[in-house]
Amino acid sequence: MARVGAHPDTAGLFGGRKLPPETLDELRRCVAGGGTLALWNEVEEQAREEARRLGISIEEYYNKVRSEG
Repeated sequence: MARVGAHPDTAGLFGGRKLPPETLDELRRCVAGGGTLALWNEVEEQAREEARRLGISIEEYYNKVRSEG
């Protein structure tokens, strides 16, 4: 999520509000326990595969996603 700017506790277009460390830790545990982490891991793997297919680095791929959608 952080690669595309969607990250809790940060400034930016998709930033979230500032959270106490305990709340952020609890949020991370909920995400991991609820399967969202598995989903994002799959999204990451598919992004790496697409970047390889396009012949660009993963960072270039995420920049492409941010700029083109």
